Amino acid sequence: MKVFSEFGEVTQAKLMIDKESGQSLGFAYIWFVKEESAESAVKDMNGKFFDGRFIYVTTAKPISSRSWKRTTAYKF
Repeated sequence: MKVFSEFGEVTQAKLMIDKESGQSLGFAYIWFVKEESAESAVKDMNGKFFDGRFIYVTTAKPISSRSWKRTTAYKF
């Protein structure tokens, strides 16, 4: 995640891993100290060819408890 540090100080990076297989899910979360750094990273990195693939970079949006609703009930 060093490439993102060129936009500002990175406080945390979390690569999402499948619990069963241990393999990468293909996305990560990057935390910046300043919001402007994150905005700059989104602007400059989205759609770039990086590490053998084109990447999609966007700002994560928090999920509010009201916006998330289970559409089907689980049956056991």
